[in-house]
Amino acid sequence: MLRKLLAIVALMIWAISVLQGEEIWIEQVGEVTTNNTNTVPQYPTPLTWKDFYEIRPPRAGDPNLNAITKEPLSNSYIHFAVGDRGKVFKIDGFGGYVADSMVLLGGAYNFTGVSFAPNTYTGWIVGYNRDNWQGLILKTVDTGRTWIQQTYDPFPGNIPVPFLDVWAVSENYVWISCAHGYVLWTRDGGNNWLRVSKPGGDTHYGWLWGVWAYDTATAWVCSDQSGLVADKSYLK
Repeated sequence: MLRKLLAIVALMIWAISVLQGEEIWIEQVGEVTTNNTNTVPQYPTPLTWKDFYEIRPPRAGDPNLNAITKEPLSNSYIHFAVGDRGKVFKIDGFGGYVADSMVLLGGAYNFTGVSFAPNTYTGWIVGYNRDNWQGLILKTVDTGRTWIQQTYDPFPGNIPVPFLDVWAVSENYVWISCAHGYVLWTRDGGNNWLRVSKPGGDTHYGWLWGVWAYDTATAWVCSDQSGLVADKSYLK
């Protein structure tokens, strides 16, 4: 019987180690293989996608929606969707209707990421100014009823840096991926935002469109430059 070899294409991973306070990026290349004879892929029954416009018909001037997350309370079905021109939707994922919507900061910003800390009322929205590309951080502690703007130190050369995605590990530890290869990190709920070393080094200027954090010490970001996937680990 013919044996088939299923090879998963190796990903280039940049793993960071913290040794005596110094961050060191290490290139890792690996391949995963498996031998199988007659394995037939098993797929679950396809789910039915419900287009947002089935929930509310389109209206003139509707913005693009760029990110969505679920309210992290176990008994809640509310999802937050954010988009261009400061738009925030609260969508009831069970009943299938818009529970609330709002426009923040007069629509001057495009929102690109939203995340809530698990089992809390605390969350963050990130984005950028539509005119000058300056990054924006908004925080809520009441499940999106009100939002406050958080500040951060200027970037080198005082360049504007759009913020693209956010992941809240807890009420204190939050990660933000940015344009031009930058990553921000906080351990005090956003009172202080720290810049961490660039994934891929100082020559990496790609836009980091996604961030996902495993815990308070480790996060991954993905880039539109060179297909980079970066793993960044810190001492807890």
